[in-house]
Amino acid sequence: PVHCAKNHRKFIQNPTFMISVSTPSSVCSAAMPASQSITILRGSVKLLTADIVRLEGERNYTRFVLRGGRYILTSKNLSYYTELLPETFVRIRKGCLVNRLHVRKFAWNEVVLLDGTKLPIARRKRRKVQNNL
Repeated sequence: PVHCAKNHRKFIQNPTFMISVSTPSSVCSAAMPASQSITILRGSVKLLTADIVRLEGERNYTRFVLRGGRYILTSKNLSYYTELLPETFVRIRKGCLVNRLHVRKFAWNEVVLLDGTKLPIARRKRRKVQNNL
């Protein structure tokens, strides 16, 4: 099981499906300000944008990688979320958006995150990434 949004929602993950069980919405709405959160999975999950480390596109799916290595897989493509997320998210290649709050180090060809993950930067995106980080 994966716990997210400060344990207000529990997810049972399986490679083929995801079941969500939610608590009353009054608990969740009081816990997270709307300006710093994003709602996914048809409104059943609210995530703080600061808890999102990166988004990875996988064809018509998007994987939200959260703090602590947890993840949520959604059935929307990456460009859908690009428009919804704040400017703290930078696209480093076609299939990856990174939260600037979780970047430890920027090198010309890669970004190193706070958890030690190294992600390559697309050649054509290097200047834009450098200016945004």
